[in-house]
Amino acid sequence: MTREVLTKMNYILELVTLQLFCITAYFCAFTNRCTYVKIINGMIKFVEPPNINMEQEVKRCRNQVNVILVFLLSVFLLQICVNFTRDSPIWKTILVCISFLLPQMIQFTVIAFYYVLVLMLIVLLKNVKLHLINLIKNDTKVMDYYTKAETKITTLQYMESLYSKAFEMKREIIGAFQAPLLVTTLQCFHSIVSEAHIIYHGLVVEREFSLHSIFNCSIWIIYQIIKIYIISRSGSLLKQEIQHFSSLMSYQGEDMTAYGLVNFDSALLSKITASSAMYLTILVQFDKK
Repeated sequence: MTREVLTKMNYILELVTLQLFCITAYFCAFTNRCTYVKIINGMIKFVEPPNINMEQEVKRCRNQVNVILVFLLSVFLLQICVNFTRDSPIWKTILVCISFLLPQMIQFTVIAFYYVLVLMLIVLLKNVKLHLINLIKNDTKVMDYYTKAETKITTLQYMESLYSKAFEMKREIIGAFQAPLLVTTLQCFHSIVSEAHIIYHGLVVEREFSLHSIFNCSIWIIYQIIKIYIISRSGSLLKQEIQHFSSLMSYQGEDMTAYGLVNFDSALLSKITASSAMYLTILVQFDKK
């Protein structure tokens, strides 16, 4: 009796969190419908393959999108197979599909859409990185100074616009998806804990748990782990690409220096003045009175 009551409470809370996600996702999708179109159009506009390396990145992104679509279809079929093989009346099976499986498929779809946008943003950042590398490799010739200088200025302006656009899209993506992702995180945490406890209680305490129930609870836990992994993976990939770009900028160096010994910046005058005063004070001490 205890397990039945606990199971009902967990299922009710699970149902509430899934419905809360659907409401939140719908509200955010309706509110940010123009933002989604703006992000996609902006990425299509700025992601132009300038060389063979960029074409490979775009192709890799397209392949990853195809894998995501296959994954969504596989999850849908697996949920249907597991649900319709349970020993329950048909009306209960259909009710579970509508109450739990359908909201979870909506959840997977929203997360997949978010992940695809992050992948496209990563391609855009790689486009910026390739422009920076090409700019560094582009040597200026004296006889062709004006042409090269104009090319460099154009490339710098284009790279600056790409960089600004990438971070603007990053803010728009996280602003459009932060509420559904937060609800998803809470729902996944509850599902992992509750389903794991149901398995433990059925196997250890009451010792009456069918093989299908074990598989059903286990696969549900795996679903939640996959959601958390996709969300964390997207943030990790984006952070890694930004850090790589920042490292590239830091490695090239933004300071004007003389062999790395003296920085030609606004602090040079104060440093020279302070050092001169200090050494002058030392030299004065050696003068004979």
